[in-house]
Amino acid sequence: FRSASLAHDMYGVKNISGTGNIWGSITTRSFSGPKMTSTLNGTTSFRLSNGVIKDIDVAYLIYQGRRSWYSIVDMLQKDRTGQDDARRRAAMKPRKNTGQTRFSSIVGTNKIMSGVANGNLSISSPDIQGGGGGTINLVKRYINYRIKVSLKGDLSDWAVPVIISGPFGNVKPHVDQAAINKMAQQMVQKAIQKRFQKQIE
Repeated sequence: FRSASLAHDMYGVKNISGTGNIWGSITTRSFSGPKMTSTLNGTTSFRLSNGVIKDIDVAYLIYQGRRSWYSIVDMLQKDRTGQDDARRRAAMKPRKNTGQTRFSSIVGTNKIMSGVANGNLSISSPDIQGGGGGTINLVKRYINYRIKVSLKGDLSDWAVPVIISGPFGNVKPHVDQAAINKMAQQMVQKAIQKRFQKQIE
C-alpha cells in the first residue's frame, strides 16, 4: 500500500502529511462492520517521508523555552562553562515561528490486538529528533501518542514532550505544557542549589 498522504488515508489525520509505505500482517474474523475492526490482530510497520506536521513548530517552541530558561537563571549561572555558553548563544539566535514542523522521516511499528494498536515511532528532521509510543484504538477511532523531541546540535539536552491525540479526523499535536513547567522548575531548583553550594564553598 502506497499513499501520497499515508496518515490521512489510514486514520483521517489531517494535520500530518507525507509520502510513505505501510506493510504488515493482519487477520480478522469478519470483513464488514464493527466486528471486523474489533477482531483485528497482527503487526504493521510504516515509514512516512518528507512531510509536515501542521499547526505546531516544535523547534520554535524548544528555542523559546531555552530563551526563557536562560533569562530566568542568568544571574544564578555566573560559573558558565564553555559548553553552557555555546548553548546560550544557540538559544539566543532569532528564530521565526513557521507554524509547522517539517520532518525527513517518521518510522513506526504497531502490534494490533482486538482492534487496538500499541506501537512506537521515531521522528527525524534537519532540526529535531525524537521518539515515543502510544495507542491507536481502531474500535473507538482514537489516537493517543506521546513522544519526546529534542533539537539537534548544541541544544540537544532538552527533550520536550509532544502529545499527538484525538479522534480520527481531528488528531492534533500539542506540547505537554504541564510537563515542561515541571521540568523547568526542577532545573531552576538545581541551578539555585548549585549557586548556593558554590557560595558556601
